[in-house]
Amino acid sequence: MYLLGLEVGYIYDGFFFSQSKYAKDVMSRVDLLHSKPVPTPLATHETFTPDGPLFSGLTLYRSLVGALQYLTITRPDLLCAINHASLYLHAPTDAYFPSVKWILRYVKDAHRWLKGSQLMEYWKTGQR
Repeated sequence: MYLLGLEVGYIYDGFFFSQSKYAKDVMSRVDLLHSKPVPTPLATHETFTPDGPLFSGLTLYRSLVGALQYLTITRPDLLCAINHASLYLHAPTDAYFPSVKWILRYVKDAHRWLKGSQLMEYWKTGQR
């Protein structure tokens, strides 16, 4: 079953939650489905600074960061990186957008080896 960006699957002793289809949809909005994946959610050589010219695609930036925030339902490993990106939603500079694309490229790589991030997607029904 697929509802509100969440895929719910039933397994023998619980549920399996996945947002892999949603993640692919977000990546396709900025044409990153065929991009090179990265191993970390934040680039170690870049920092978010409020200096520089404002990013021209403010709506695109905000919608991507919002979509990434929704991915944290099943991807807690993204929380720190997305928090940094959302600190400057009011006035992002040109330097921020490559960092958001970096996060998306990380989502792509993690999707490959976690198969939709099984890290937080498995919930036993007996552990409520």
